[in-house]
Amino acid sequence: TIRSRALNKFYSDRKLACLGIGSGANSIQLYLSGSDGFMGHRHRDALNLQLFAGRWEIFPDIGYLWDHPGKRWGSATASHQTVVVDEKNSQAVGQSDLLEFIEKGRVRFVDMKTRLEGGIVLRRAVTLLRKTDGLPILIDVFDVEGGKIHDYNARAYGPDEISSFLGGRKEEMSFCSAVGSQDF
Repeated sequence: TIRSRALNKFYSDRKLACLGIGSGANSIQLYLSGSDGFMGHRHRDALNLQLFAGRWEIFPDIGYLWDHPGKRWGSATASHQTVVVDEKNSQAVGQSDLLEFIEKGRVRFVDMKTRLEGGIVLRRAVTLLRKTDGLPILIDVFDVEGGKIHDYNARAYGPDEISSFLGGRKEEMSFCSAVGSQDF
């Protein structure tokens, strides 16, 4: 069970944005991973998103298989909550840019931009809100500049027990995706 308060912080050295609401077992925690510019042991997961609600990992990061035969797949772009451009792993070039970070009242917001090999630019803006009944709303806007094929990847995990976290209303948990090409 989560006992601490949700974290709202941007770690500039790792280019990691943490947005959270609440504390204890009913807290919501979101992570947006930018590129820190290092290669070494890094996944090909430019602007990957993870979401935790209480003790459940809703948007999982399956990239930590270490010595498993599936490690190659686990560290690939397609296995993360991000976008695959032209069927290739997304390799960031340099550090990501933090464009905005807000943590006021019931609103949490982060906007980041990353450059990939081949001149491709990814930009992701995420808003996390808490409704008056305590339930979260996540707004995720992801834009890609360049490339021809954009495959947006999302895997959501929602165990039956999450209905108790949502006040007994599993129908409140919904997942909606819209893909388009608009300038911010």
